[in-house]
Amino acid sequence: MGKVALMTDESAISGLRSEIAKCNVKKTELEELKASLCSFDPTVEYVLKSHSHIKWTYYLAGTKYSEETDDEKKAINYTQLNLKTHIDNAISAINIELSNLTSQIVSLNHSIDIIEASKK
Repeated sequence: MGKVALMTDESAISGLRSEIAKCNVKKTELEELKASLCSFDPTVEYVLKSHSHIKWTYYLAGTKYSEETDDEKKAINYTQLNLKTHIDNAISAINIELSNLTSQIVSLNHSIDIIEASKK
């Protein structure tokens, strides 16, 4: 094999290794993001606790306040569920991207192997 072919092979391998390094950086960033999402607690605490707590702490009682308490609890539960759904969707998207990057890295490594085998 001539010098030009070897230099072309080496530059191709260098370019492929550069792409692998970029993929590994992206993969690390995504894994860190996934870890932070997995450790995030989407719990939203209802500070006022219940209608009876409001009644005895703030001296507010009656059907109106009871209904507001129920509505607030429903809104907090909905928000908490919605937040959990968004987190789960983001984690799923990250898992897909991690899988794609892993496949890309395997493919690039395979290309390097083919180029190196052709040099022999």
